Amino acid sequence: MKRTVVTIALVTAISLAAGTGPTLHAATVTPFATGVYDELYGLTSDIRGLYVTGSTAGFRDFNGNNTDGVVGKIPFATGKLTTLYSKAKYATLSGHVTPFQITTDGAGGLFWADPDAGPSTGSAFISGTIGGAAPTQFFGICCGPAVLPGDGTGFAFWRGELYFSDSTGGRIGTGPSGSSATQIGPTRYTPDFSTESWSQIAVANGKIFIADSAENRGVDSSGRAIVVDVSSATTITSGIRWISVDGSSGFVDLSVGKILHPIGIVAVGKLLYVSAGRAVWQIEQTTGRTTKYATDPRFLDL
Repeated sequence: MKRTVVTIALVTAISLAAGTGPTLHAATVTPFATGVYDELYGLTSDIRGLYVTGSTAGFRDFNGNNTDGVVGKIPFATGKLTTLYSKAKYATLSGHVTPFQITTDGAGGLFWADPDAGPSTGSAFISGTIGGAAPTQFFGICCGPAVLPGDGTGFAFWRGELYFSDSTGGRIGTGPSGSSATQIGPTRYTPDFSTESWSQIAVANGKIFIADSAENRGVDSSGRAIVVDVSSATTITSGIRWISVDGSSGFVDLSVGKILHPIGIVAVGKLLYVSAGRAVWQIEQTTGRTTKYATDPRFLDL
C-alpha cells in the first residue's frame, strides 16, 4: 500500500510554531518533505531537522515485512531525506528491523524502540546518532508478552532519562539497560500479543503522557495489511492518559472519548499535540481541554 507522505509538514509546524499558551491558532499546512517512506511510525526533531522511523514496504503488520524498517533524517534547510539506518546498518539480534517511536537527547544522540529486534524477536531499544554512526542495541529481552516490555513501541527522553511504553499490558517503564527495566505503575490489562494496543508517549512537567490508540496492525485472511481495533478485547479504550514519572499518581484519564485512535503525541510547553487519522488535536496538559488544531484532505493516516 504505497502512500505519498506529506504529514511531516504539519508536525514540523506544530513542533516549531505552536507556542506555549492555551490559545488555539489556525495551522497553516505546507508540504515540507514528500515521498519520504511508504509508512512513517515515529518522528522527533532537534534544531537541525527531523528524524523519522518508517518502512519501505508498506504496513508493519507483525506478520511480515520485518526487515524493511528504516531510520532517516530530513534537514530543515533542505527537506531532503537521507536514510541513516536500514537492514544493512542496524543493530539487531533477530534479523528483524522494525523501528517505532524515536527520540533524541538534543546533543546528537538518537534512541528508538524496536519491538522485534531483540533475542528471538523479543523487544529491543537501540541508539544511534544523527550522523549515522554505528548503532548500539543497549537493551534486548526475550520473550513473550509478560516480560517488560513484551513489545516496546513508545520511547521518550526527558531530563537524562529514557521512558518507554509497552503495547502488551499497557505498561510504562524506564531505565532500560542490558535486559532489565523498571516498570512505572501497574499493568493495565492482561499481557497478550493478540490484544496488544499501540501507544506512543511524551514526557514533560513530571508526567508521562500516553496516546492509547486501542488498535494494532495485522493481516486479513488474504495476507493484506489491515488495522485491527482491539479495544473490545482489552480493558483499554482509545484516549490520552498520564502517569507521574515516579508512578505515584497511577494512570489518570486526561482526554478520553474525544479522539479516535490517537497515534502520535508531542509535548510543547503546557500543551500536547496528538495526531489521529486526518487531524491533529491540541490538548491542555492540566485541564484536558481538547480542540482540533488542524486537518487537511492530503493527510491519509497521521
